[in-house]
Amino acid sequence: MKLVILTVFVVFTSSFMPYLPRPVTVEQKRDDYVASLKSYEGMNYARYGDDSGISCSTLIRRAFVETNGLDGPSRAFIDAHPCDSDEMESGCGGQLTGVLKADSLKSLDYSRIEEGDIAIIGNDEGLHAMAYIGNETWIHADPITEKVIEIDEPEENDDWVTFRVNVMRWNALR
Repeated sequence: MKLVILTVFVVFTSSFMPYLPRPVTVEQKRDDYVASLKSYEGMNYARYGDDSGISCSTLIRRAFVETNGLDGPSRAFIDAHPCDSDEMESGCGGQLTGVLKADSLKSLDYSRIEEGDIAIIGNDEGLHAMAYIGNETWIHADPITEKVIEIDEPEENDDWVTFRVNVMRWNALR
C-alpha cells in the first residue's frame, strides 16, 4: 500500500514540475536588466522623468523594476520609490552597494565592474547616472542629446568623462 501511495505521489507531483517556477540566476537577472535598459534606447530625455521622456535615474530604476519583479513596470511603483542620482550614490535605501570609485570614467578598472552596474558621475554642481551594459559601453538618458543613448568611447570634451565616478551595484545582482 505504501508503495502505491508513493508511486501516485511521485507521478502526481512530477506532472506539475514543468509549471513550477524555476530559480533565476543572478546572470539571468543581469542579462534581462541589460536588455530592458537597451529597449529604452532612443527614448526622449526629460529631466524629471515625466510623461514626455525619461530621466537618467528613472531609466535605471524602471529597467530594474521591470526585470526583477518588484511590481512590474508600473509608474506608481517607481513614483512611490523615488531614488534619484544623489540617492543612488547613497545606496538607494539599502538597494545598492558601492563597488569602486575613480577619478573619471576613462580611469575605471573595468575588470571590477559587471553588466548592470551604475556609474554615478558628477561634481559639486550635480550628479548623473549611467548603466554599464558590457564591453566598456554605457547607456544613459543624456541631457545633451535629449535621448537615451549608448556611449562606448566618450569624447574627451564630454564632461561626463572628466567627472569623478562612483560605481554602484544593485544588491539583487550581487
